[in-house]
Amino acid sequence: MRLALPLRPLLWLDAATGIAMAGLLLGAGADLSPLLGLPQGLLTEAGLILLPFVLLLAWTATRPSPQRLAALVVAINVSWVAASLLLLAGPWVSPTPLGTAFVLAQAGAVAVIAWLQHGAARAFAAA
Repeated sequence: MRLALPLRPLLWLDAATGIAMAGLLLGAGADLSPLLGLPQGLLTEAGLILLPFVLLLAWTATRPSPQRLAALVVAINVSWVAASLLLLAGPWVSPTPLGTAFVLAQAGAVAVIAWLQHGAARAFAAA
């Protein structure tokens, strides 16, 4: 089944969820760290990494032809999902069950957004 939503709203959705996650990780990382079993430094760095990506998303959404950068956005999102899964599979962290659920939930949400963006970019290019 192909679901092709408009690309620009998906980019704005990605930007909004990205800035919300960055705010959560940067603002509450110290409180989340013991609950999630993830190092505060990791949470802070993840929040900081999201900030330039959110700027890229917003900039891309305002371009006349956003589909030209959509492949880059999708690739970054897929990389984020892969890094999240690798984090859980590797020896670097020992998250709590809540931490594992948190990482999997955000990775799943990012994967869905990437899938929708990919479909939207293809539909945009075909139109």
